[in-house]
Amino acid sequence: MKNVLILYAPQNESFKTVYLKLESFFSKSQYRVKILSAKEASIPDLSAADIIIFGSGKNKTKAIHSDYNEIVRSAQGINLAGRVAGFLSFNANDIFNIFKAKFKDSDIAIFPETLEIDVDIFDEKTLSKWTDAFIKFYKEYENGRF
Repeated sequence: MKNVLILYAPQNESFKTVYLKLESFFSKSQYRVKILSAKEASIPDLSAADIIIFGSGKNKTKAIHSDYNEIVRSAQGINLAGRVAGFLSFNANDIFNIFKAKFKDSDIAIFPETLEIDVDIFDEKTLSKWTDAFIKFYKEYENGRF
């Protein structure tokens, strides 16, 4: 069974609904899921994961919430080869490019489709389709197809 780590910031009940639904989609596909706030995450959490989903809402003018500062700083220089990352954005413009730059030397594979979520009009079908596409990408990566 593969391990999925869902990291999120900020702690927000509306966002939590999305993460719990995402957890259920991955669990149906036989993945073990752990959900942590970015503030609580540590390097052992990243190392134990096969898949890492980063979810972020805005923090004032920053595209990535400041709760990610410590885990991103700690992850600099570690090798995350063999893992795949995906991104959920809650009005956090350019999250994909910012996280991609932060983890560029880690050798983590990055799913190219960031899911933009508006919690006021949350659509489970869109989340389900994104999850299915992500799992397909992960399986292709795992089988060495790219």
